[in-house]
Formats: sequence, structure tokens, C-alpha cells
Amino acid sequence: MRGGILAAWAADGFERGRLGYPTTEETATVDGSGAFGWFQGGAVYWSPATGAQVMSGDILAAWVAQGFEQGPLGSPTTGEHPTADGRGSATWFQHGATYRSPATGAHWLTGPILAAWVAQDFERGPLGYPVSDPHPRGRRHPRRLPGRQPDRHRHRPGGPGDRGGSRRMNARTLRGGVLLTLALLLPGCTSGPDVTAAASTTSGSRPSSDPSPPPSPLPTPLPTPLPTPTPAGSAEAA
Repeated sequence: MRGGILAAWAADGFERGRLGYPTTEETATVDGSGAFGWFQGGAVYWSPATGAQVMSGDILAAWVAQGFEQGPLGSPTTGEHPTADGRGSATWFQHGATYRSPATGAHWLTGPILAAWVAQDFERGPLGYPVSDPHPRGRRHPRRLPGRQPDRHRHRPGGPGDRGGSRRMNARTLRGGVLLTLALLLPGCTSGPDVTAAASTTSGSRPSSDPSPPPSPLPTPLPTPLPTPTPAGSAEAA
């Protein structure tokens, strides 16, 4: 190591700092615009336009995922520094910034979205910290905001989210089947709101609003009583 990268490592406390020991030699960047050195706890990137900047943790990982200096952010122009509210940290780049907090992770912003967020007073404004990276127009980010999300089955009676409704429906169906069976077998139980509702529930339709009485069920023949067996020897005795 030499030059700006060595100076940045020294300013961070050498091996006793957050970077620890170096794990690579100083290497030229892919686009040839600068150089970098990797360490146990992060990296130092240098270019003539930006100087040497220390990066580590989630912010470094987010920058790597976007293609290093060839990505939308370009090279870092600042090191990682605490945010104004004291809850997170940020690093600025040639074309944007990456903000991180324990609750949201690290997310990068650039262009008009970053400008609008800055105009709303950064993380201190009504928007708070970013919870996603920018994504192409017309797509919605799959990540859900913190908090309880509505269950799509919650308001569907008998659905997976309505266990109570399913139990009530099963109870009504069972009760309706019992009452309808009694109405068909026992005389005098062929009318009344319970029997009408039972027939409606069992058939899967709503009770009819027609005030006329329901049709009488077909007579069910009762089984012929079996002959009482005669005790053995009675006929001979007679």
C-alpha cells in the first residue's frame, strides 16, 4: 500500500482500527480510474477525483452489489459518517448516496428521488430512512413496509384467515341436517322456523321469503313390528 490508501488506513488506526489488517495488495480499479485495497473489515477506494475513502459493512455491500465504481453511484466521495439524527450512517458518491440504519438496512438513492428526499430534510423529514433501492418504472418493490400486513383471507367467510367463520358454518350445517332428519321421520315436526332454516342451510340456499307453509314431507312407512318370539315349549304346553 502507498499514497492515499495507506494514508486512509493510517488515519483509521492501522490494524487497530475498524479495517484491521490488509487482505489484498493495492489494485487498479476495473475502469482504470483509481485503485483500491481490501482489509479484514472493509475497503479503501481511491481516485484522483475523489481521494481515498474508507467503506465497510452494509454500505460497502450495497455498493458492491451495484457494480462498484461502474454502477449508478460511481466512486465514493466521502467516508461513512453518522447521520444527523444519530440513528444511522451515510456515504456519498459521485452520483448519489447510500443511507443505512439498523431498522432499514442500507439503501442507495440517486437522481430526482435523492433530490426530492433531500428537499424533505433527509431522514429527519416525513419520509424517514429509505427502505428500498430505486427500481424500474412500473415495478413495485416486493418488500413490505414494517408493521402488520392485512391478511387477504381475513374477510372471506370460511377462508384460511377466518377459522371462526369456518367453525360456525360447519356447526350450522350439522344442526340443519339433524333438524331436517327429524322433520322427515317424526310427525308434527314439519314446520317452524328451525325446520325451514335447517332445510335452507342443508340445501345451500337462503330461507325463502314466501310466507306459504313448506310442502309436507312424503310419508315414511314405519317398519312392521317383528313377531314376539314364543318361549320354547309354550305350544306343546297349550
